[in-house]
This record gives sequence, structure tokens and C-alpha cells, in this order.
Amino acid sequence: MADTLGAQLNVRMGTALKERGDAGLASIGLTASEAVRALWELASSGAQNLAALQRLLTDAPASSPRREGLDAGDPISEGKGLYAAALSQLGLEATPVAVGVSDRDLLQDALLERLDEKGLA
Repeated sequence: MADTLGAQLNVRMGTALKERGDAGLASIGLTASEAVRALWELASSGAQNLAALQRLLTDAPASSPRREGLDAGDPISEGKGLYAAALSQLGLEATPVAVGVSDRDLLQDALLERLDEKGLA
């Protein structure tokens, strides 16, 4: 392994969810640590994988056990709310990026939009 294992994550979740998740991971031969490392590898590996990761984490059906506990009192939901409020306060809007759009295309779109805002396009 190239990186030295020096970081630690602490995650809070319900006991039942942890037990079901541990069982599910064990059924595919993974420990919780291995699954988290794989998730972080995916998240750090580029825009194409980030789009897949976003779909994986946001397109779960409402009845999914993965969604258990994601209510108004949940830190993740609170974080999403804070993020949305901050964007709103700044007059910004979160817009999803289409899968397969290159960074160059995104940059070009942003620059053209900026020129249009300034009346230069």
C-alpha cells in the first residue's frame, strides 16, 4: 500500500444499520474498513467516477436501509441543508453535472456564461 495508514474516521449510525451493513459487506468479502477505503478511492479518482458515486449515493430508493436515519435530525441531512442555505445566501444554485461531461467542457460553459453575464458574448 503506497499511503501510510494514518487517518481515522469516526462514523455515527444506528446499531441495527451497522449490523446489517457489516453482514452485507461480509457477504461480499469486505470489512467496513475495506469498504470505506474503496469508497474514498472512488471519490478521489476523478470526475467520471464522481458522477457514478453521486448516482450510487443519491439514487437509492426511499425505503432502502441505506436511507435509514436520514431525517431532519441527521447530521448528513443537516449538512445538506446548510450547504443549500449557503448557496442560496450567496445567490448560487447547485446544478448537477451530466455524466461524461469533460472538465474542459464545463470550464468552457462557465466562461461563456460569465461573458454573457458581462454582456461580452
